[in-house]
Amino acid sequence: MPRALIVDDSKTAQARLKALLKNYDLKIDIAFSAEEALGYLSYNQPDVIFLDHHMEGMDGLEALRIIKNNPTTAMIPVVMYTSEKGDVYMGQARALGALDILSKEIIKPANIERLLQNLKIAKLGASAQKKEAAPAPAAAAPSDTKAAVNPATSGPTLEEIRSQVARLFELHIADVRQQISENSRFIVRNLRSEINKKAEPASPAAKAPAGFEFTPANELKQPRQPWLLICALVIASLLLIANLVYEFSADKSELDKITEQHELVLNQYRDAQKALIIIGESVAESRNLQQLHKGRFDDLMDAMSWALSIDFSFAFAEQPFNPAQAAKLQELILRLANAGFRGEIALDLHFGDFCLAASDDGSWQLAEAQMQSSSCTMLSSLAVNHAADNYINDVYIELEQTSPPLVNNLIRLSLSSSGVDEQLDDGTMPTAGQWNAKAKPHNRIRVVLIPD
Repeated sequence: MPRALIVDDSKTAQARLKALLKNYDLKIDIAFSAEEALGYLSYNQPDVIFLDHHMEGMDGLEALRIIKNNPTTAMIPVVMYTSEKGDVYMGQARALGALDILSKEIIKPANIERLLQNLKIAKLGASAQKKEAAPAPAAAAPSDTKAAVNPATSGPTLEEIRSQVARLFELHIADVRQQISENSRFIVRNLRSEINKKAEPASPAAKAPAGFEFTPANELKQPRQPWLLICALVIASLLLIANLVYEFSADKSELDKITEQHELVLNQYRDAQKALIIIGESVAESRNLQQLHKGRFDDLMDAMSWALSIDFSFAFAEQPFNPAQAAKLQELILRLANAGFRGEIALDLHFGDFCLAASDDGSWQLAEAQMQSSSCTMLSSLAVNHAADNYINDVYIELEQTSPPLVNNLIRLSLSSSGVDEQLDDGTMPTAGQWNAKAKPHNRIRVVLIPD
């Protein structure tokens, strides 16, 4: 079976890409860093690598350079799977040997299908059909069966182990060679700079004028007055020039400050003028187009009213996203899109501070209703990781990839977590049942609309 390697330090990005690849005849391996991926490549040869750019430690482009500089891994197709944009980045990635660049923000299944078709990787259904259409192989002789079984049961040979170790050393050697090359260029630049400094001609004061014969100081019989006068004139001229340069610099600095202040005032005036124009246009539009947009406004109010009546809560220890919740969110997304809403739907997870007790197997469960709340262990006191990434499941990913407004980028969906909503003991909740009844409404998905 073909094998794919996903290199990304984000569990969310890994889950989204795996969901797109699950319909293909692929075995998927994961690496959380470029360094881990290079170690993996020392003893594995995947059919394609999906490589992120921004990671802790070595980034994606550095890893791509090492992979393509190593003869053992140079022929493996590498696809940059990143949020980076721009022609400069794409040109740099392709120059280093990237086969393609996929955007994390908008992942189209058609792009994945086209890419994998070019790599001769078929969908699961197509692979099964090919197997059914293929003629049945001839029965192998007993001796052949024995020969086929023995290699599978035996361990790796000495030559295979040596080959794996050699690949690992080649990766490290490629990295060291790159560092040596960069350090060499740095040293050469410094040496060239030092040589140029040494090769600079001596100052005019240290040179003798053309045609002048140098005489040691102890052989001079009398000072040469004309040359002293010339030196004095030169020094005076230099002082005068320095003074003029200083005054000119001061005047130029003052002129620059005045110019900068003028530009600032001018920009503020322009911004104010634009603001007045926008306000005037907005007032005119609100008067002239009020009836035209009344239908869309009413649809938007209906969608928001419907959302307020929907219960987005979930029980303790239950997944926030299940098919029922996904159906509600799908309905809300479609209603908002039909009403003309364009922007972001921000989903914020909240968790109630439940009163818990340990079960026989060591897990935490809701305390018995008659138990005193002062004897409970509160959820907020436990080291439970409520990060949003931990609650992205197949239901959430399927909603992202199948809802038409999300696929067409008319509406964006984001997920965050506010953790546990702690509640104070005000004396009105002496039992665990009363405490948990107050905590239950806090276990919910909060929906926030952020228009563009």
